[in-house]
Amino acid sequence: MSKDCTIQDVFHRFYSSFESTHSISPAQRKAAYHIMNCKTGAFGVNVSVCEDCGCISVHYNSCRD
Repeated sequence: MSKDCTIQDVFHRFYSSFESTHSISPAQRKAAYHIMNCKTGAFGVNVSVCEDCGCISVHYNSCRD
């Protein structure tokens, strides 16, 4: 079974070539950066440890957009 394609996947695959052939504003570039890096750890990570069993959960921060 193949993985579902996300908007983040599309940006990772096509943004570089799109940017090289189009005029991109700073706001658009920032938005693209946020989309490509949201929930990847680029914006930080929170680690939670269960006090009962010691289970560790890692939560990647979003871009907050």
